[in-house]
Amino acid sequence: MSIVVKHKTIGEGKPLICVPVVGKDVEQIKAECIEISKVQADIVEWRIDYFMKNNSIDRLKEVMTEIRSIIKHLPVIVTYRTAFEGGEEQFDETNKVSEKQYVENAYYIIDNLVPDMIDIEISRADDDTMKKLISYAADNQIKVIGSMHDFAKTPESKFMAGIFARMSKLGADIFKIAVMPETKQDVIRLMSFSADMKETYQNPIITISMGKMGLISRIAGETDGSAVTFASVKNASAPGQIPVNEMKRLLNSLSTQKENIFLVGFMGCGKSTVARKLGRCTGLEIVDVDAEIVKKENRSIADIFEKEGEEVFRDIETKTLEEISLEGGRIVACGGGIVLKDENITIMKKYGTVILLTATPETIYKRVCTDSSRPLLNNNMTIEHIEGMLESRKIRYEKAADIIIETDDRNVDEIAAKIQEEYYI
Repeated sequence: MSIVVKHKTIGEGKPLICVPVVGKDVEQIKAECIEISKVQADIVEWRIDYFMKNNSIDRLKEVMTEIRSIIKHLPVIVTYRTAFEGGEEQFDETNKVSEKQYVENAYYIIDNLVPDMIDIEISRADDDTMKKLISYAADNQIKVIGSMHDFAKTPESKFMAGIFARMSKLGADIFKIAVMPETKQDVIRLMSFSADMKETYQNPIITISMGKMGLISRIAGETDGSAVTFASVKNASAPGQIPVNEMKRLLNSLSTQKENIFLVGFMGCGKSTVARKLGRCTGLEIVDVDAEIVKKENRSIADIFEKEGEEVFRDIETKTLEEISLEGGRIVACGGGIVLKDENITIMKKYGTVILLTATPETIYKRVCTDSSRPLLNNNMTIEHIEGMLESRKIRYEKAADIIIETDDRNVDEIAAKIQEEYYI
C-alpha cells in the first residue's frame, strides 16, 4: 500500500529521491535549500543533529520557517539521528542520548516544527513510550518513519524481520532499515530481505545497504521494493550516497515503469507545440488533454464553458487526465488550468514528471492575442488581465512543478532541448 504526502506517492513504482539538509548553521542550510530547489528531488530530509551540534533546540522553529520558504512544495522529513545510529550530535562522553531526552525532543519536533514526516529510531524507548509518541504524531497528521541503522554490519535477516515486525506493532507508517555490508553476499541478502518485506507488509519500506559496496541497493528499489532512495546535492548524510542528478539518470535508465511527462503552464506557453517537438525527438506518444476532451465530448472547450460552466469542465478534465495517465510513456500537454485541482496534481505526480513552461504576460499576450478559442480570455484580452491570472495561479503551478523551464526568448527547438537536458531523456 502506498501513502501520499504532499502529492508525492510513496511506495509505488520507482523509488522517490530524498536529499539531505545537513548544514550546521542557518546560512549553510539556506544555501543547501536553494541548491535543492534547482534539482529533481522528491523529498527533503532535514538532519537536525548536524544543526544541534552548535545550536540549541529552540532555534529549530526559526530554521524550519526558512526551509519552508525555499522548499515550498516538497515533503520535509525531520530526522534527529543519535550518535548511537550514526548521527552527528555529541550528547555526552558516551555519545548516548537518554530515552527521556530523545522522546522530549521528538515531541518538540512534532509540536513546533510540524514536519510532513518524522524519523523515529525505534530502539530509543520502550514499546509503550514509542506507541504513544507515534500515535501523537498521527494525531497531528505527521507520518512516521520507523528506523534502525547499523553502521557496523548487516544483521541476520531474522533479526531485521523482527525489527520490521516491531515497527508494524508500534504503528509506524514507513519501515526503514539501513545497514553496512561486510561482503557482497550481505548486499544480496539485504535486497532479498527487502523484496520479502515488500510482500509481507502493506506499508512502504526503505532498505539501504550503505557504502560503495551497497550502492546497487540504492538504485534497485523498483525491483526489491524499497520506496525511497537517498542522494546528495552538496553534502551526503550517509556513506554511499551519490549526486541527485546521477541518481535520476540511473533510476530512469533502469526503470521498467513507463513514466509520463506532463507539460503544464499558462495558455500560450507552448505546451502543445513543445509536446509535438519532444515527441519527434524521443519517439514517445503525444497526447493533448484538451484535444482528448473535445474528441470525447464532441464539442469545443468554449462550448462546454459557455453551456455548463467551468466546474463541469474541470470534472471532465480530471477524468480525462486520469484515463490518459494510466498507460504511461506519454508526453501529455495539459490545459492551462489543470493545476487548479489538487486531485489533478496528485494524478500527475503519481504517473510522471511535471514540467512547468513559463512566460511573461507580455510574451503570452503576443502569442494568443489573435486567438479567439481561449474562453477565459474572451473579452479580457489584455496584458493586465493575463498578469492577474498568472499571479493567481503562480502558487498552484509551483506546487505542481518538478522542473521549471522559461520559454521567453527561446524557440521550440531550444525549449525541447532544455527539457531533454533537465529530464535526462
